Amino acid sequence: MQNLTSSDGKMRDFVYSRIIPWLKSPVVLPITAGYDGLTSTRVKYCKLYLNSDEASPGSAVRLLHRDQQPAVRIGLLYLISGFGGSLLSALFIQSNISVGASGAVFGLLGGMLSELITNWTIYANKVTALLILVVIIVINLGVGILPHVDNFAHLGGFASGFLLGFVFLIRPQFGWVGQRYGSPGHSSTSRPKFKMYQCILWVISLILLISGLITGLVLLLRGVDLNDNCSWCHYLSCVPTSRWSCNTKPISCMSEQTGNQLSLTCSNNGKTNTYPLLNATASEIRGLCSQLCR
Repeated sequence: MQNLTSSDGKMRDFVYSRIIPWLKSPVVLPITAGYDGLTSTRVKYCKLYLNSDEASPGSAVRLLHRDQQPAVRIGLLYLISGFGGSLLSALFIQSNISVGASGAVFGLLGGMLSELITNWTIYANKVTALLILVVIIVINLGVGILPHVDNFAHLGGFASGFLLGFVFLIRPQFGWVGQRYGSPGHSSTSRPKFKMYQCILWVISLILLISGLITGLVLLLRGVDLNDNCSWCHYLSCVPTSRWSCNTKPISCMSEQTGNQLSLTCSNNGKTNTYPLLNATASEIRGLCSQLCR
C-alpha cells in the first residue's frame, strides 16, 4: 500500500476534523429533511476516497462535489413540476384563475421523496428522513383543503416532481464509485453503476410522466372538465365546513325592502330569507348575502 505524503496527511486530517463535522453540524442539516441524506452521502464519499490508495488534496476537494446533483436537473424538475401542477389545476378549476409557484415547490418536495426512495441503499438515517418528509408533505397538502388555495396545483406539481425525482436524481452506488475513482486494483469485482430497482423505477416513472402530461394536454385542448368525471375530486382542493364555503363563484343577492322587513334571495343557490331590518346598509346586506349563499 502506498504511504501518504505529509501534505496528503494534512489534507486528510483537515477534511476529517473540519469539513466532515461541518457537514454533520446542526446548522447544515435542519435546512430540509432531504438534505440529511445528501449530507450523509457526501460524508460517505469523502471517507471512501480518503481511505483509498490514491488520496490527494485535489482529489479530496473534487470528491466533495462529485455527488451534488447538477443545477440543470433541479431546474428542469422545478419547471416541469410547475407545468404539471398548472395542467392539473386547469383541468379541474376552469372558472377561476390561480397564480403562484407553489406547484413547482411541491414538485421539489416530491423530488426529495423519490430521491430518497430510489437511493435508499446509500442513505444513513433513512427512516428518520422519510418520516420527516412525509409529515412535511402531509401538513402542506392538508393546508390545501382551505378555501382560496389551489390544491390541484399542489397535487399535480407533487406528482410530477415525484416521478421526475426517479428520473433526474438517481445516484450511482458506492461500490461503483469506489471502483471508478479509487486506486487501480482496489476491487477486482465489476460493480454496476445502478441497482436493478433503480433502473426499473426510472423506466416506469418516465413512462408515467410522459403519458400523464400528454393525456392532460389532450384533455385540456378538448376542453374537458374533469369534475364531470369525478364527483368527489373537488374535495381534494377544498372541504366545506360551517366556518367557510368552498363556493368560489361571485355571490349576489336580490333584495327587497317591505316596511321593516328585508327580503334577500341568493342568485347562486336560490335561497330566500327575511330579516327584521329597516334601512339596512350596503355592508349589512353584503354580510347577510354572504351567509345566505353559503
